Amino acid sequence: MPDSSWSTEAANKLRKQRERKEQEDAALLEKIRLRQAKAPELWQELRNIVKGMCDSLNAEYGEEIVLVQMAHPRELNVRIKTPAAGVHELKASFEAASSGDALKWVTSGHTRNLPQNGKYRLGIDDGKVFFHISQTPVTPEAIAVQMLDGLLLE
Repeated sequence: MPDSSWSTEAANKLRKQRERKEQEDAALLEKIRLRQAKAPELWQELRNIVKGMCDSLNAEYGEEIVLVQMAHPRELNVRIKTPAAGVHELKASFEAASSGDALKWVTSGHTRNLPQNGKYRLGIDDGKVFFHISQTPVTPEAIAVQMLDGLLLE
């Protein structure tokens, strides 16, 4: 007669594996749901901060030297006419479905410096979505400053 204690233990192990897998799947689905629901809001916040900073620069400078274009919901384009080096451009793109490189940006048009660029991942902690580099959260304000400082380089 087969050992019923073995089959009981084996069945219990398999049930625990199934429960753990179901919990992991549910956690992953929740992260995907949060990223899809909240990441676009985070991106829009960043775009609004960049727009506000550029509007403020135009007002402070006394003429419209910075043009912000937000025609496509996943893109941000900024052009600045600099006195010394002509036109510089910042292009940023956002992909909420990509937790890896969700935010990418690059500048161009520099005469004395290399193009500047950056990439940020999306993280989720305690129900909040945030940009990060190597698990270090980075605020939309800090990213906006980094992008626009890169844009201003000669």
